[in-house]
Amino acid sequence: MTRAIDIIRDEHRAIASVLSSLTVVIDGIEAGKIEPDFELLDMMVFYIEAMPETLHHPKEDTYIYDPLARGMPEQDPAIEQIHEEHERGQSLGQQLVSSLLAYRVLGASAFPVFAATVRSYADLQWGHMGKEERHLLPLARDRLGAADWQRIDEAFLANQQDPAKAEQRKVFRELFRRLAAHTPDPLGR
Repeated sequence: MTRAIDIIRDEHRAIASVLSSLTVVIDGIEAGKIEPDFELLDMMVFYIEAMPETLHHPKEDTYIYDPLARGMPEQDPAIEQIHEEHERGQSLGQQLVSSLLAYRVLGASAFPVFAATVRSYADLQWGHMGKEERHLLPLARDRLGAADWQRIDEAFLANQQDPAKAEQRKVFRELFRRLAAHTPDPLGR
């Protein structure tokens, strides 16, 4: 397996664990078992909205899906669907931020919209990551050549070493650590 695919899968696991924990928190609030902790909700929403958009999706698109589409035009509809899901995720992420702000400002009356947005966003992301891991990443692994993977792995390594990206990764790692310390299972205590 390539280092690039390992990195993508690690990032998927981190995103999925924060999404799972956020849905647990939402379910707990809805059931009256958890009081809203807006600092925690802010951190969770920031992580799942910003991390994919700044660090994750750009690497997938630029280094894996675009070369795969160039080399396998017949896969273009599947790749186009992934790109559309990236765009839909970005739009839903913005709605998530807005609905959390409304919940914070307006109180319980705005919770149903926030909860529905969380669930829509989580459903989209879980389906999207599953599609990538079950279909597109194995296809890329099998169809892109050794020279392609060498270039992809070098690009991922360069991305890892880029000072601006390194600082972003550090921020997200620290945020993930804080979330794990303050979040109910499955991510935290």
